[in-house]
Amino acid sequence: MTTDTQKRARYRYKWRRVINGHTYDTETASCLAFWDCTEYGPNAGEDLYVNVHGHYFILRHDEDELSQWLESEEQQEDRFFKLTPLTRVEAIQWAEKYCNRQVEELFGRMPEPGEGEAYTPIEGTA
Repeated sequence: MTTDTQKRARYRYKWRRVINGHTYDTETASCLAFWDCTEYGPNAGEDLYVNVHGHYFILRHDEDELSQWLESEEQQEDRFFKLTPLTRVEAIQWAEKYCNRQVEELFGRMPEPGEGEAYTPIEGTA
């Protein structure tokens, strides 16, 4: 489980990129969840964001001591950060993998088999 201190540390990543004609910005989007992968480095992990229009994206990050040898800040950012747009279904699938206990809290109650379409929250629960 992640502590409140660790959650606050996540907000230090300010990232804005234009991808396929749309801007993705961590300062205007909400961080829904994150996954720390410290086996790959002390700051390695992924953050799931949603913007005010309901579009999702992942910010992957993996800072390490090699960043000091890159020439510019932009080179460092591009080497250690990657932003990937997601569909709502892909965002739910990401949450299933990395924070399964929070899926329904984040997206609404998911149907039981036979109750409704997979990855489609039950009406009125989102």
